Amino acid sequence: MRSADVLAVGRSLLLRSVLPLPYLHLAKTGGSSVGQALAHAHASACKIHTSHIHLPECDKGRRSLAAYRVAIVEGAHRYARQKLLVDGLRRLRDVQSTLNSSDAAPRLWLSAVRRPEDWFYSAIGHWCSYSGHAPQAQSHSVACKPYSNNFSLGTLRSAKLFSIAAPSYYFRSGDFQTGALRGFFEERTWLLCALPQLGFLARVLAHVLQRPVSLRHDNVATWHHRAAFKRAVPWSALRRLYARDEQFYDWLTRGGPNASCMGRAESAELRSMVDILGRNSGLRIRWRDAPGLPSSNEMAP
Repeated sequence: MRSADVLAVGRSLLLRSVLPLPYLHLAKTGGSSVGQALAHAHASACKIHTSHIHLPECDKGRRSLAAYRVAIVEGAHRYARQKLLVDGLRRLRDVQSTLNSSDAAPRLWLSAVRRPEDWFYSAIGHWCSYSGHAPQAQSHSVACKPYSNNFSLGTLRSAKLFSIAAPSYYFRSGDFQTGALRGFFEERTWLLCALPQLGFLARVLAHVLQRPVSLRHDNVATWHHRAAFKRAVPWSALRRLYARDEQFYDWLTRGGPNASCMGRAESAELRSMVDILGRNSGLRIRWRDAPGLPSSNEMAP
């Protein structure tokens, strides 16, 4: 079969689903840029729990989820699954027929992860640039003052970071990314890339939507105290809080930038579609047959 035919077959399989293709947006991993690119492309896309992206809300207004081809959902996988596959389906008129048809069609989950050290300093910079200084966060804003005396990891803990009472869901625990992806790897069809390959995920979306999707850096926060913060709280002090994230990211990128996307697809047609899109981008997709996050032994150097 010609490549063009394989690409067409894979796309048609995805479009059989009554629900939009879900893009799981983990905070500070480029999801805002993807969402804004879809908005600029006037794509058939909606958003959930991402306020600054100029897309309609998936769960508001007169249109149902079935009216969109892509949904950008910020949050953990379990939250996205609840919003799309439970709450979303409940709002459709014929729930039973919808469940039957959507279960029969493959649903390709997309997401990206970021080097944990870069993720943390981006997340703290973003929070301190915006909500960290908002009135409701004043009691926690000591975490955003690295120029104060004796500023350290202990200062962050005293500000309730890395606890259930953290002022932002970014910092309720360590291992933010693998924690948010719990359940993602159990899906029948998914594709996950390291952040440098975000453009490839955009090309997959462009193929599904049959329109150009051009990325540009969005949701940029400038925090003037970032360098001082990194000196006061170096990565060596934080690493153990993100050990699982770091182990996973190192494993994902071990083969180099051209092999830093992995996926799972029970459908041979979808796997072939993604493989061709990958080769056209100079990438080799690493496929997994078994569900679940790789074990620590598998990820060991």
